Amino acid sequence: MDEKKNMYMGLIRSRCPQINITKVEYLINEGRYNDVIIINDTYIFKFARYDWSVAYLDNEAKVTNFIRNRIEPLVPAHEPLGREMVKYNIIKGKPILRNLLLQLNGKHQETLAQQIGTFLKSLHTIPVEEAENMGIGEFQNPIDQNGWEQFVDEIYRKVFPYCSDYTKEYIKQVFKPVENDDDFLSYEPSLIHGDLSAYHLLIDSRLKKLTGVIGFALSGLGDPAYDVGILLDNLGEAFLKRVARYYPSLESLLDRARFYATLNDILWVRDIADMITTRDFTNFRFNIRERDIMPIGFRW
Repeated sequence: MDEKKNMYMGLIRSRCPQINITKVEYLINEGRYNDVIIINDTYIFKFARYDWSVAYLDNEAKVTNFIRNRIEPLVPAHEPLGREMVKYNIIKGKPILRNLLLQLNGKHQETLAQQIGTFLKSLHTIPVEEAENMGIGEFQNPIDQNGWEQFVDEIYRKVFPYCSDYTKEYIKQVFKPVENDDDFLSYEPSLIHGDLSAYHLLIDSRLKKLTGVIGFALSGLGDPAYDVGILLDNLGEAFLKRVARYYPSLESLLDRARFYATLNDILWVRDIADMITTRDFTNFRFNIRERDIMPIGFRW
């Protein structure tokens, strides 16, 4: 067992002496900002990997404990155990893979769409004032009109050296809605998840139902269309149409959601460009990109 694992286990034993440890699963360096240890298939312990990622642990605990009794499906309560460590009970379930989602029949897809739509609607309509009173601040990674020119300059400088002429023109077309409409990125702030990727939506594969939502480290007050955009990017527009039946105002967010979904890949390349420049690939992860394509063998 290496030094880091020893240190983490020492913290768990000292701060949770009541737990009789019979099984340990180490997920070191799997998350972007934190290391994870699962104890007895029951408890998840998260540890800040860096000094600066302590803030993400604190934010996740603050947000989840604020919203967990206000929305469904289940959001785990986070118990801070010192500055660099939190604990919560594991939620059983596996991430929603789009390939598996599309193999479900229409009834089960509709059930999931209803749960996700209800979750988003409930989250986005929590009064902003109440969130602010709990010390919840702005979303960690906003894209806004005020800093747009600097953002575009950064993309041209960091990303374009790795692009073909076709890709450069594609990116320019993605940016046009913001350049042509000074109000394109205007919105009324809501409490948003901020990282609603498929691996943060857990499903019971037997019951075909959502069991919980995790991954609130980046959550804060921001554009509700951002959550919709990440969902769109992961699960496709056909499924998003189902979700919209249970979140009536979702359609008003759709154009910005499409923009964010397309922008997501560009942001990923920007981050990789930074890693290439600094030769620091500590946080590099290759994420599989799911698209609106039917599974192999699926017949119309």
